[in-house]
Amino acid sequence: MKFLIFANRYKLPKEQLIKIELAANSLNEKLSKIDVNSLNISSYNKRYLNDYIRDLCFYMPLYSQLMAKAIENLKCSVEQAIFVDYGGGTGLLSAFAKEVGFKTVIYNDIYDVSVSDAATILGSIGITIDHFICGDIETLKDFTERNSISPSILCSMDVLEHIYNVNDWYSRAMQINGSFAIVFTTSANLHNPIVSKRLKKLHNRAEYIGREKHLGWKERDLERPFLKVRRLMIYEYSQSLSKLEIDHLAKATRGQMQSDIQKSIDEYLEKGAISFTNPHPTNTCDPYTGNWVENLII
Repeated sequence: MKFLIFANRYKLPKEQLIKIELAANSLNEKLSKIDVNSLNISSYNKRYLNDYIRDLCFYMPLYSQLMAKAIENLKCSVEQAIFVDYGGGTGLLSAFAKEVGFKTVIYNDIYDVSVSDAATILGSIGITIDHFICGDIETLKDFTERNSISPSILCSMDVLEHIYNVNDWYSRAMQINGSFAIVFTTSANLHNPIVSKRLKKLHNRAEYIGREKHLGWKERDLERPFLKVRRLMIYEYSQSLSKLEIDHLAKATRGQMQSDIQKSIDEYLEKGAISFTNPHPTNTCDPYTGNWVENLII
């Protein structure tokens, strides 16, 4: 691991940076010893975990930099801090937090399959974390309230670009007990022309063509074209609309989930137009769940 070449980016003592690198090396060694395909986990997380392990020389420095930024924003020592891994996926960020020495680590993901898989993955490398939570930010808030827990830091990697309403998410997060920092990283960089071009292709496929199931498919994801699904939603909600109106509204509501689509239809029936506009030409989300396809946030 060559993380310390980034040391001048952080306002941390060298001893802390070395601790992060040692944690990365330790986790790297543990992961390199497991047989992913023998684990009793979903093919979805087997695919992700195999990808991580194949490219640890790429991913581990990213985790290390995220961890350094998280620790930099703590208001207490690592040994006193409560770390929340939001949208934890395979659980590797939670594992890293434990290796670094956080007092309490909370894994949180909205996908029940990933919650179960993460527990299995962490068990296979001998790492025990404190809490597994299945749900969204509201579920996390309720859990911390019930258990009188005040997080020190909320962290995630490649989750921000999937959150349906980022401003609403932040408002809800700010209702969680205590004073804490939020450190999120995302690879969905609007200003990187190569990334932007690649993700726009993914947007257009999901919107107009649909996605085929494959090995490692996430069962929560939608196969059908999003535009076709919105068109059906609008027809079923208000059959008084003409085909031209349905087609217009299906296009105009790209980037909305079902509950908001229905509000837009009500607005259209009352005023003859909708106020919602999608600020990006290709960004699109699953109309059922609101999960964005790698949202290029403006």
